[in-house]
Amino acid sequence: IVQTSACAACNAKAICNSSEKREMLIDIDEPKALEYSVGDRVKIIGSQSLGRQAVLVAFVIPLIVLLVSLLITYHITEGNQSLAGLVSLLSLVPTYFVIYLFRDRLKKKLSFSLKH
Repeated sequence: IVQTSACAACNAKAICNSSEKREMLIDIDEPKALEYSVGDRVKIIGSQSLGRQAVLVAFVIPLIVLLVSLLITYHITEGNQSLAGLVSLLSLVPTYFVIYLFRDRLKKKLSFSLKH
């Protein structure tokens, strides 16, 4: 999949140098994989709820952990902003580690399919 930003389609992209275009690889577990050949045009199917779940796991849950740990640490340290900020940032390490541990389960749940 070639992903392009809105800047990539802009007529002024040659002037401003902020256009982005990058290639993404997606692993798809397809039972009928032998029916496809390199270069075949296919549709990648993923539901909107799939996207919402991915955003929830990757961004919303860590944001909630960050904010909750910030508020709790700020309260416990009686207003020490530096320590509260550091602890809240460090709380993301175990959060993303847990997400990493569940990657196989998430991969099965958040998967795409192909349509010829």
